[in-house]
Amino acid sequence: MKKIILYTTNTCHRCNAVKQILQTNNVEYDEVTDINIMKDKGFIEVPMMEIGERTLDYGDISAWLRENNYSLFRGDNK
Repeated sequence: MKKIILYTTNTCHRCNAVKQILQTNNVEYDEVTDINIMKDKGFIEVPMMEIGERTLDYGDISAWLRENNYSLFRGDNK
């Protein structure tokens, strides 16, 4: 699997949900919380995720989680 970098802030509820799903499904990722790095990348919202060369916003992250059958509950492939 390609390296995953998740850009988050501590007060972001969506970020926390994505992190929880990734952790529940044992998906390895690096987390970046440095606002300056995010600004340098042109990110204006969080969560954002980089998978290899691909950058995903929240909508794309949600679709990627569904495509890979990742959910909060192992075995839940809805």
